[in-house]
Amino acid sequence: MLRECDARDAEPCAGMTDFEKAQRVRTRASQSEEYTRRLDRRVLELEAENAALRRECARFAAIEQIMTRTGKLP
Repeated sequence: MLRECDARDAEPCAGMTDFEKAQRVRTRASQSEEYTRRLDRRVLELEAENAALRRECARFAAIEQIMTRTGKLP
C-alpha cells in the first residue's frame, strides 16, 4: 500500500525540475509546520479551558457540600 501511495505521489512530480520539486518540498514543510503550530495553540487553549472548568467544578462541589450540611446557600 505504501508503494502504491509513493507511486501516486511521484506522478505529479514527473514533469517537474529539481528546483520545482525542492520548492514543493519546502512549501509542504512550511504548511506542516503551520499546522503543527495551530495544533499546539489549540492544545494550550483546551488545557486552559480544562483547568478553568476543573476549578469551577471544585467550586460547585464545595457549594454543594455546604448546602447539604447546612441546608442553606452560602
